[in-house]
Amino acid sequence: MRFDCLNWHPERRFLKALELFTQHDTPNLDRFSDQCVRFTRCLSPAGYTALSVPSTLTGTYARTHGVVDFTSTCLRDHVQTLCSLLRSGGYRIVLHSAKSSIVTDLGLFADADLTLTSDAELIRLLRTEPGVPTLVYSHFNDLHAPYVWLESGTPAEKAAGYDVYLRLTYNARRADPGEDPPFHFVLPSGRRVSLYELRDQPPGGNAQALLGHLRRQLNAYYCGLEKFDRLRFGPLLRELSRLEQWRRGIVVFYADHGEAQRPFAQWSIDHGATGEENLVRTPLMIRAPGLRPRQVNDLVGLIDLTPTVLELVGLGTALDEVGYEVAGRSLVPVLRGGRHGAQWYWIEGWHFAETSLSNPPCVKYRALRYADGRKYILFGDLIRREEYEALDEPEFATYAATHTYGTRPTRWFRQRIATLRQTHDRAAIIAMLRREVRQFRICDNVDQDLLEEHSQAVEPDSQRWPEYQVQLEKMLRLTARPNLRPSDSADEVTRARVDQRLRALGYIA
Repeated sequence: MRFDCLNWHPERRFLKALELFTQHDTPNLDRFSDQCVRFTRCLSPAGYTALSVPSTLTGTYARTHGVVDFTSTCLRDHVQTLCSLLRSGGYRIVLHSAKSSIVTDLGLFADADLTLTSDAELIRLLRTEPGVPTLVYSHFNDLHAPYVWLESGTPAEKAAGYDVYLRLTYNARRADPGEDPPFHFVLPSGRRVSLYELRDQPPGGNAQALLGHLRRQLNAYYCGLEKFDRLRFGPLLRELSRLEQWRRGIVVFYADHGEAQRPFAQWSIDHGATGEENLVRTPLMIRAPGLRPRQVNDLVGLIDLTPTVLELVGLGTALDEVGYEVAGRSLVPVLRGGRHGAQWYWIEGWHFAETSLSNPPCVKYRALRYADGRKYILFGDLIRREEYEALDEPEFATYAATHTYGTRPTRWFRQRIATLRQTHDRAAIIAMLRREVRQFRICDNVDQDLLEEHSQAVEPDSQRWPEYQVQLEKMLRLTARPNLRPSDSADEVTRARVDQRLRALGYIA
């Protein structure tokens, strides 16, 4: 959910730039918002779920919790989650999600007492057992890419989703009636395509056609928002508001990331391993007894939610005992009228395709976002000559793949290094890679330029280089190796040796 999905949010530049409506028909979200402390500048630590949710539920960045994707990484054994800390404090833990595997596979809900897949089950539980202290983590996946637009029909039909759109607009039939949602279709020509392929087909070569397609996708997105408000959030809100737990409980409403135009397909919106302000700025609202509803403009982060909830329920000292750095800071002083004071937040994105210990995820995007609007971004490799020379086989290939621009497949990259080594010495390979895999260093002021249309590239001979170099060193210190799943433990000796070298180079705390 984008931050401008909420009618109270003052920032409407994205909507106005695309000549879209700036008010949404979301009466239930509006009514709930009126009861909350509302944050206008809340940042996610990543532009996708697999990294954002672990950071939110632990108060730490990936360098501590180790999770960067769903397929190959999981939570480090010693890291405590909001769920485990509350359970130790006497709380029952309830995961409420129709797609529970999205978060349970990461190791975040090992302490859950119950997993509920429907809203009715949740209401029934809270109604029949009102006296038990409970954390309910509700994960809604109603608003999610890809977005499609029905050219005709009622507003409800336009928001109804994939099936109606493809049946009426493409005259397609379901390829597999058992699929839900229907991600694969057979067109009248007989060609089998995915919904993503249909979405990503550019509607023509001219800019006006592409802009029109983007507007249709955004209309589908915001109609999906209104559908969520009417058909899901509204009924659940009505049932919850009748319960005593709701009246005296704490409610946190947030999105793990937003949606933005895709860097390589500007006619569609999605999320992923980048960190545009439109992608990582998210809604955040907190409602609790005794809190005066108001709007807060301080820069805050989702990483602050775990220490905030623990302090609100009287368990604020629980994080003092964990034995590792907790990067999040409690928002309770802000909720009570004070200032937050956090100066910067870290944003990162990882590329992961067929990852394993021998083919680790690649860091793709790093950014430092400051409270005064400055944003320092790094795309690309971090390979320095002395680091290449310090690493021997097989560490060299693993390290090079891990620290190279993430859109380059790492297995292919390592194979290419092995091929080059048959005819080139190490210095020649380093020079070749430096030419091919260029770093993109960027400075922005996102408070002034929310859409990031005027990004300033920074080269070592530019006037801004000394300023950027300070931030670059900080970004290097914040980047770490993910925690690969135990199934890849066969190369544990190699992994320990690589970790030792990376720690010496400052990449692992």
